[in-house]
Amino acid sequence: MARIGSVALIVTLFSIAAPVAQAKGPHFLAEAGVGMIGGLSDADTTDLGIAGGIVLGVGGRPAGSWLRYYFLMEFLAGEYGRQHDQNYRTIELARTIFDAGMGLRVVVPITPQIRFFGDILGVLVVSSTEFTGDFLLEEVGSSELDGGFRLGTGLQFRPIEMLSLGARFGMTTTFSHFDDDGGRGWLVGFDSEYGHWELGLQASFYF
Repeated sequence: MARIGSVALIVTLFSIAAPVAQAKGPHFLAEAGVGMIGGLSDADTTDLGIAGGIVLGVGGRPAGSWLRYYFLMEFLAGEYGRQHDQNYRTIELARTIFDAGMGLRVVVPITPQIRFFGDILGVLVVSSTEFTGDFLLEEVGSSELDGGFRLGTGLQFRPIEMLSLGARFGMTTTFSHFDDDGGRGWLVGFDSEYGHWELGLQASFYF
């Protein structure tokens, strides 16, 4: 199934890239962003962390269309944590995330300066988790690799043709749950996670 899914994703991306490559310019996009990140789980609370990323894209506005399409590559890194009190003892989880993804952005102009956009990407997610606590004999850690997809949406203000400033919300869902170090998480009160969310500010350059 994973091989079939990968082939389907590649075929879809190439079918998207063909008309995008013929679109009107500017054709290239470079974007940098920074903001907050947190885990998606059944837990009541998640400590917020910091995330940053870059986006590279190629595309533009196809002839006869008022929308713009960009084929994207995105790289995101972040870290967040969670804390749980059990029997008057504190357990802390620290999770580091690195994502790499490819997909499509659709840009919808609202006014000449304000634009709405939506993203959909297939992603690979590397997660590194560490537990520390009062009654753990040693620090416990693990690393996991998983696939998934990301949905993102945001607004941009374009003061000049080559620059847009804006905000973006993204949510990444993984195919399998991060199980907090192979199932140890439930021993100290942590639920498994099925992804993460990001909210941040960004600057986009077009050329």
